[in-house]
Amino acid sequence: AGAFSASAGVSVCRTPDALIFARPTPAFETPVRVPGRTEIPALGVILTARIHPASEARRSIREARPDEAFLDFRSLAQGATLRSARKGDRFQPLGMAGTKRVSDLLADDKVPRLLRDSVPVLTGAGAILWVVGHRLSHAARVTRQTRQVVHIRVSKQRNQT
Repeated sequence: AGAFSASAGVSVCRTPDALIFARPTPAFETPVRVPGRTEIPALGVILTARIHPASEARRSIREARPDEAFLDFRSLAQGATLRSARKGDRFQPLGMAGTKRVSDLLADDKVPRLLRDSVPVLTGAGAILWVVGHRLSHAARVTRQTRQVVHIRVSKQRNQT
């Protein structure tokens, strides 16, 4: 599947199923309010973070959708940031013993190369905790020792008209 640049900064990529038209996503890094609501203009999304006692969140964790994550609050104790993935970024996916490059995870998930730069990562204490929409980090997992759970949801920003 090759990619080429079209006019007005738009690139086009052909996949077996579709033609994808995309503009490059500028690099960004935004502190996330936990709890609270954070707008990410570069992606046109809103990130909402709520804190729940672990006992109330356990059932919801099993039913999580790709646009949400449940993390141990301790993994965000030093603050959280949503940022662009960077070349060479690595993390330990939930359930894996070793680490994996974010770019390899996205390739395995069949995300077209043209769209990989638009997949953000949530970090805490310098570590990647969630490749948004794809995989949670083992370091952020909820365990029996977890007392508080942070529920994060990403949603499209609605136009203010």
